[in-house]
Amino acid sequence: HNYSLRLPALAPFVAAINAAGLRLIVATRLEDERHRYHALAVKGLPVAQVAAFLARFPATHVVCSGLYKPEIETLAATHENFSADIAFAEWLKHARWAHAKNPRAPSPPRHQRPALRHPRSSR
Repeated sequence: HNYSLRLPALAPFVAAINAAGLRLIVATRLEDERHRYHALAVKGLPVAQVAAFLARFPATHVVCSGLYKPEIETLAATHENFSADIAFAEWLKHARWAHAKNPRAPSPPRHQRPALRHPRSSR
């Protein structure tokens, strides 16, 4: 989306959000690049920039939209001040993986099945 999380103007913006008790949602990508024509130029927000933003504002809990599973894993290894939607993290048993990483999260439903099964999947 070509916006940077490094902008100096974000500091007063984040302070105002925190003071108001609001939650900040950051869209890390507008669409899943894995399903897009290769010539389109809109890139997702680099995970390193998201990590730097989380480190810059540790008191702010950020909801990150559009992260892939490896990006969630990268951020979760060093940051606790974020949540992620899993709309772009389309991996087998991802909800169970996420619950294992955060046992306080609601358990995934037992009837949950992936819409598409990987050809090498044992089930």
